[in-house]
Amino acid sequence: TGSFSTIAELLPIASSAYGTVSVGLDVSAETDSELSPVMKSVNGTGTFVAKKIKIKESEFQNKLAALLKNDKYKDINLKSCNIKYKITDGNVVVDPFDFSMLNKTATFSGKQGLDQTMDYRLSLPVSRKEAFSLVSSLGVNVSEKLTSGADLPIGIKIGGELTKPQLSLDLAEVTQMLKEEAKEVAKEKATDAANKLADQVSKKLENNEKAQKAVENVKNGLNKIFKK
Repeated sequence: TGSFSTIAELLPIASSAYGTVSVGLDVSAETDSELSPVMKSVNGTGTFVAKKIKIKESEFQNKLAALLKNDKYKDINLKSCNIKYKITDGNVVVDPFDFSMLNKTATFSGKQGLDQTMDYRLSLPVSRKEAFSLVSSLGVNVSEKLTSGADLPIGIKIGGELTKPQLSLDLAEVTQMLKEEAKEVAKEKATDAANKLADQVSKKLENNEKAQKAVENVKNGLNKIFKK
């Protein structure tokens, strides 16, 4: 109970999690008069292992759904996650970890301060339709050839305070990926055009050779007649 109450104070979203949870803490800390840990004195490492977790009614989910313009993100079921973190003077650094979210593999990492300010990043794969909708405001030209294919990673910056998270999009990675794919499409189009031109030239040359042979045959035939 003491361990989980400490986790809940460090990571409030844990209080909104329902399911099988295993918490590990290896820390040193001063205690107050009620023998509760003084947060600024907490140092050590910890783990938060969860299986079949459902997170509901958290402000983070509501803001994530609003940011991505899709209510499906209000209902998050995590198949499993294994969070490892370090605590230095009450400040928390979370090592990057993968977890399954909406049947897709997302990545989370970052840190938070003793003043409860956060600097986290979530990388979440989304469908290309969702990705294009989000990057359209950046004026990225998307070829029709890019509308199908694997999901694209959307970066989400998580700032603000633990109880008042502020979310914003980080589209640098997905924008760069789209630009690179667009270059490949342009190369393919250029190659296709070059191949078509080569085919046309080849056919013309072939036709010219046939015509030339026909002319030569006529000349040879006339020469034979006149020689006779």
